[in-house]
Amino acid sequence: MRALRDFNIPKIVAADNDIFFGLLGDLFPNIHVERKRNMDLEGKIEQSCVEMKYYPEPEFILKSVQLSELLVIRHCVFVMGPPGSGKSSTWKVLARAMEKMGNKTDWVDMNPKVVSTKDLYGYMLPSKEWKDGLFSKLMRTYSESDDGKTKWIILDGDLDANWIESMNSVMDDNKILTLANNERIVVKPFMRLLYEIRDLKYATPATVSRAGILYISDDFGHQWRSYVKSWIQQSFTSDKETAKNLQGLFDRYVEGTLNYIKKNSKFTVPVTQMSMVMTLCKALKPLLEANVKNLEYIFVYALVWSLGGGLTEKDGIDYRKEFSNWWKAEWKTSVRFPPKGTIFDYYVDASGDAVKFEEWTKKVQTIDFDTQQGH
Repeated sequence: MRALRDFNIPKIVAADNDIFFGLLGDLFPNIHVERKRNMDLEGKIEQSCVEMKYYPEPEFILKSVQLSELLVIRHCVFVMGPPGSGKSSTWKVLARAMEKMGNKTDWVDMNPKVVSTKDLYGYMLPSKEWKDGLFSKLMRTYSESDDGKTKWIILDGDLDANWIESMNSVMDDNKILTLANNERIVVKPFMRLLYEIRDLKYATPATVSRAGILYISDDFGHQWRSYVKSWIQQSFTSDKETAKNLQGLFDRYVEGTLNYIKKNSKFTVPVTQMSMVMTLCKALKPLLEANVKNLEYIFVYALVWSLGGGLTEKDGIDYRKEFSNWWKAEWKTSVRFPPKGTIFDYYVDASGDAVKFEEWTKKVQTIDFDTQQGH
């Protein structure tokens, strides 16, 4: 039961968890087996998170542990997930944790899409001279290494048939890269290949079956919550009161707003939740350096623009206006915008005794262009 559960859970998307556990329950009724845990490794991962200024979220630590378990039984692993889900952070933290446990790991992160397929694997010149490729040279260097270190090759780029099909002999049990000049490079036991990709949309079943899969979901938002906690800890180390109040505002406003945007709004260019929250933190920093006494007004102002500022009219619907209407109806008991216009028509005026929202038209003067003079 443990083998079936712990080997399959890392590659199952969140929406399918209930189905999987239902099937598992049918096979093993009324049986619950605890996950086998390596507390030493988990402790080192947590230490590495702190040193690298990541918040040690339990879900993030679990994904790093699952990756380590896959790397024990697979020499090739797909690390999958949407942008901002923490794919790179997962393997970087694991590499640091393994070093703390005495297993030094060397890694090279490369994008196979930056060069053509022949420049990736190598090719024969018209003079019959062999021209090494980016990946083939790296593979040979690592394969011939005898320094006792673990070697990781990170292939960080969209997966497609142009370059991944030539990896099939590398990914299967042969563990051999066969080049056009008939040279064969062996994947040694200390070598691992990690494919950091968004999805398997353009992969063939033959490719998918050859590697382990770690899927990192962002459905529950632990990534942006971890980012917020880490950002607050680093930015307000000496001001505990502001840090506490700011965390309360994030807890109150952000999740509900993100859920509304996810369900009811469309962007011209897709924007991830992590990107919107990072924009919010970057927008808050200069505003809070200038004024922390009117915290909620400043937070709401930055939130509105960071999360809703990218909304425009699309398919005949003004999503920015709909977002404004939802906001005014949703947050009636908190900081309130004036009823006139949309919430994007106002800025925070803290110049007087009382903080308030004022229209941009009072701050930005109307410019009368003299079109008759040709300017």
